Amino acid sequence: MKTASSRHLEFTFSGFLSRWGVSLFIVFASYNPAGYSYYHWVARTEMVDGYLSLKIAAGVLLATSYLVMARISRSAVGTIGFITALVAAALFSYGVISLTSPGTRWAEVARYMHLVSLATALAVGVSWAQMKHRLIGQRTARTVT
Repeated sequence: MKTASSRHLEFTFSGFLSRWGVSLFIVFASYNPAGYSYYHWVARTEMVDGYLSLKIAAGVLLATSYLVMARISRSAVGTIGFITALVAAALFSYGVISLTSPGTRWAEVARYMHLVSLATALAVGVSWAQMKHRLIGQRTARTVT
């Protein structure tokens, strides 16, 4: 019989989709080709627009979100696994981008695919401990000394 505390640790497809959605939000809020992102907001030419403290707070929130997701991913899959996932996402994106001609509609699609592959790598890393338990039954334990 499963307890309520063990059920929230299980891997479910809806749980992965929610983690992937959060990853997509963080990645696309940071930068996206459409121009509606933190990068574009900060890079505007109006240096004194009255939103400096809001821009700093949003930047700290995004940086903290990236750090938390990267830390969880790295502890779940290890440093080598984390680096491998990021390199695989980058190589996939590079392969797709290299197949497109600059300035075409496919080049824009390739940029979006690059961001989606980065978000997918983060989501898989964050979900890895639950996926591993679901696949092979091994739980990830943290020892506090």
